[in-house]
Amino acid sequence: MASETVRILDVGCGNNKVKGAIGVDISPNTQADVIHDLDSFPYPFRDDEFDVIYCNHIVEHVADVVRFMDEIYRVAKPGAIISLVTPHFSNPRAYADPTHRRYLSVAAFDFLLDGKAPPNISILDRVLEIKYPPPTLDKKARFEKIETRLKFGRPFRYTGIQWLANRFLNAYEFYFCGIFPARDIYVKLRVIK
Repeated sequence: MASETVRILDVGCGNNKVKGAIGVDISPNTQADVIHDLDSFPYPFRDDEFDVIYCNHIVEHVADVVRFMDEIYRVAKPGAIISLVTPHFSNPRAYADPTHRRYLSVAAFDFLLDGKAPPNISILDRVLEIKYPPPTLDKKARFEKIETRLKFGRPFRYTGIQWLANRFLNAYEFYFCGIFPARDIYVKLRVIK
């Protein structure tokens, strides 16, 4: 029995396309296999086509994040893994790019979660008033969160600040991100269909 090939999509691939992926980008001066404006729907892919989808430094550029994620969901197979990277809102470089339309937090993707599990609010969350329910939005996409983490510059990685921030994400964003700015948010989701 032949093994099925894993289909990978690299959304907004630029010139750093993931090896073995189909790349899609608006610019013809990239490694893209498909030239397409990500603000134009639907994307030129079939329903349930991809096992893995990378969205590295693209979600901050799209006009409508909910619609973008609905489209990513449409082209993803059931159980597909979606990997997103975006600048954290405390990153000064996030504001240096005039093509960025938004600045996101670690909770920004919670609105996509399935919502069947009760919110996990710890005693620390209650005392510090740092956890809020995600907004209710009109969306098709449903995901399970596998991982959310922050990456910092070397000085904050070497001194343990990155570890502490990732251990206490909500407290970090509410009280410490102005002192110790993060670099990027890494989110990994599983498609629920």
